[in-house]
Amino acid sequence: MKKRFRSLSVLPLILICLVPMISPETSTAFIPTVWQWRDPLPQGNPLSSTAFGNGAFVAVGSGGMVLTSPNGIIWTLQTSGVTEDLSEVVFSNGILVAVGKAGTILTSPDGAAWTSRISGVVDDLSGVAFGNGNFVAVGSLGAILTSADGVVWANRKLTFNSPPAPSLFGVAFGNNTFVAVGHAAILTSTDGVTWTSQPVEPTLELTGVSFGSGSFVAVGKFGTILTSVNGITWTPQTSPTSQDLSAVTFSGASFIAVGGSGTILASPNGVTWTLQASPTPQDLSGVTFGGSFVAVGDGGTILFSSDGVRWIARSFEPAEWLFSAASGNNTFVTVGASGTILKSSRGISWISRESGTVDDLFGVLFGNNSFVAVGASGAIITSPDGVSWASQQSGTANDLFGVVRGEDLFLAVGAFGTILTSANGVSWASQQSGTANDLFGVVRGVDLFLAVGASGTILTSANGVNWTPQSSGTDDDLFGAAFQDDTFVAVGAFGEMLTSPDGSSWTSQRSGLSVHHLFGLVSGGGFFGVGMEGTILSNAPLTPTYGDILLNHAAFNHVEAISEGGIAKGCLPGLFCPGDLVTRGQMAVFLARALNGGADPTGACAVEPFSDIPVADPFCSHVQFVKALGVARGFPDGTFKPLDSVSRGEMAIFLARALNGGADPAASCTTPPFADIPASNPFCPHISFIKNTTLPVTLGFGDVTFRPADTIIRAEMSLFLGRAFLGIP
Repeated sequence: MKKRFRSLSVLPLILICLVPMISPETSTAFIPTVWQWRDPLPQGNPLSSTAFGNGAFVAVGSGGMVLTSPNGIIWTLQTSGVTEDLSEVVFSNGILVAVGKAGTILTSPDGAAWTSRISGVVDDLSGVAFGNGNFVAVGSLGAILTSADGVVWANRKLTFNSPPAPSLFGVAFGNNTFVAVGHAAILTSTDGVTWTSQPVEPTLELTGVSFGSGSFVAVGKFGTILTSVNGITWTPQTSPTSQDLSAVTFSGASFIAVGGSGTILASPNGVTWTLQASPTPQDLSGVTFGGSFVAVGDGGTILFSSDGVRWIARSFEPAEWLFSAASGNNTFVTVGASGTILKSSRGISWISRESGTVDDLFGVLFGNNSFVAVGASGAIITSPDGVSWASQQSGTANDLFGVVRGEDLFLAVGAFGTILTSANGVSWASQQSGTANDLFGVVRGVDLFLAVGASGTILTSANGVNWTPQSSGTDDDLFGAAFQDDTFVAVGAFGEMLTSPDGSSWTSQRSGLSVHHLFGLVSGGGFFGVGMEGTILSNAPLTPTYGDILLNHAAFNHVEAISEGGIAKGCLPGLFCPGDLVTRGQMAVFLARALNGGADPTGACAVEPFSDIPVADPFCSHVQFVKALGVARGFPDGTFKPLDSVSRGEMAIFLARALNGGADPAASCTTPPFADIPASNPFCPHISFIKNTTLPVTLGFGDVTFRPADTIIRAEMSLFLGRAFLGIP
């Protein structure tokens, strides 16, 4: 059965959860202060806008988030220096300018180093454009600012007697004219200073505007599309969607508009629009063109397209919310909505496991050599290894949000102040908490149980039976807690984080990274926090599995994932050898493990599968396994040639068969998949097959070639295997 590499995310908001913790043997006090994204990658905060300039893409979003990419495929987190939401970014006149909440304006020469500029206003800024030697920024309640250099800004705020000045969401420049659009508003100006209001319907709401091929195109609510050559006279166009449209861009040859539920529209002229297939259900908020198209949106979504027609995800697609995490026996486990369970050996790559339930799972712990997870309607499931799970009876119908293990006691907390205790995780007894507030998380310190919950509730108990309320200093809901190095840590709504040395005196901290609620926290070589939209944060050092595949390596995520999934095990201790050629024998090993749940085939190799693969050959069982599935068929002379290097064309055949149940794809290949793969090429059906899977296994090269005769190195193979079997973009 194919396992799927998971990142996580969006359901309606549920106030939940606990996180247990395993206390390490160190004694130095430790407070988590520096956090890194672990899932989804590269990050999970909503992205609102993207631009291209100086040879790089830049994306901005919630919480001051900034990412950069040289190609729209590999993205790097940058530091903006602000925590305000950033609404739009543009590159013009040699610099990047980003605008956002509360009058925020930033500039950067390269997307990496950012400088905050004084706007002189507190209005939210939503759009920015450049023309006639001036930047123009627009925003709420008629906010308009201008600047010649992006550094010094002048306030040009509109004054309306009645009705109040409209909020403006987008601005563009073309035909010597600025056009700003917003709520029941279209404004035009030649200099950004003097503006003329154009007549519009009072219910019209436009959220984006662009200029191209001699025409303005504005988009908005309910799929609205308008066009104009001068910004004054506008023509409604037929839209193929009723979804809200957020942004529009022009490539020089076509317009692309994006919006709600992953909507993508394309048009050669702004008049005739076609709905394109989208790889995401997430709302899209921004789109740009820089040799290729890049679109961004909720959940950290990043999409890439070379032509505006075929789009692929460049960020891990969110799935379910995560509510809790635990570690034990060198294994991390996190649980979440709809019975979601993910397992990881190192906290870097996560593999989904079957829980046997569709109930939301809110808490998980490791204790007494077992993982115990609790959830909706009193659900309790247990597992010795995080892989195989069994259902247990809790004796309650109340939702259970958290569970922990003391020296000789399991303790679970839940709705309406529910507290249960158990000596073995099977038989449970109810205890009095003294509160009717929901309890979302519980943890065990050196000699103290600590429970957290709604409205900043914190309770402590020495024995799990008698409980004492404590003052947290916050009214925010607290969802999870952990204990490490003589320090309690509680997390909750809006990234709230509290620390305490004794469970009674608390100090407010913040993750400083995510705007999302944090529902769970676990310790193990550092803290891991999990939360809404699949957020996984960690303050633990991110140590690569292999010394030759570092964090900045293009194949880092794929190599980590196929190692976590059991598909690859390195070449030497601590090394992956990314530049080594892949042999046919090694390819058989990779495919056998991938098709066997990440495990080597079991059983002796009794019969040689090919004349040059004797039963004593270390590849024998793997080659026999993939041969039996129809994936490997050898050569006409009955040999397999395990030491020969694998070409890209051969790789395409192996992967196409592996993904197609051992069968070759349909023989017809009417459309060449790449410039050097004509329809008559014998590899064409297989290459087309792996290119046109839901998540494309192959992207080819920048010159639209595939190069089937080139040999494959281990780093490249990790990309193909990660996409094909673990769903990694």
